[in-house]
Amino acid sequence: MFGVGICFGAACLFVSGTAVASILNAASASKDLAVLKKEIETMNATIQQAKSLTVRIPKRMNVDRVQAVIDDAAQLNGCRLVEFQTASETPPYTSKYSTKSEVKGWTQSTVQFQLDGSFEGVFEVVRTVCSAPDPVEVDSIEVNEGRTKLFDVTAKVTLRVLTLEVKK
Repeated sequence: MFGVGICFGAACLFVSGTAVASILNAASASKDLAVLKKEIETMNATIQQAKSLTVRIPKRMNVDRVQAVIDDAAQLNGCRLVEFQTASETPPYTSKYSTKSEVKGWTQSTVQFQLDGSFEGVFEVVRTVCSAPDPVEVDSIEVNEGRTKLFDVTAKVTLRVLTLEVKK
């Protein structure tokens, strides 16, 4: 009988120990849940705040990337970039190929550059710029006989670099 009592006592201690461990785990889980709820509230507040923000790509960044593409392409194609100018203003985009007066959300920066090089090299530079990730619209390409014996042609290119302004 004494052995049965010891077994019964041990079983009671085991069951009560398991119950205490479960209660402690539940309390810990409750604390963790409270912390997670607070973090979720903070994230939701941040999301709501972000929804009212306006995202703008810096206008000069697109022009700077286009200039880097022109520099690299000119060097690769044996051309010399003689001149590179950009307008400081960025008016709303108006396509010369469309009758619409303005395309909402887009702005344009006028870029003018001059290249000296072979005919093929100059037009390869223009093709590369038009294939670059930043959208451009070519306004004019003026090609003249080269000013020196080293270069076949001189090309003056005017284009517009487009920038999308996302407003939320």
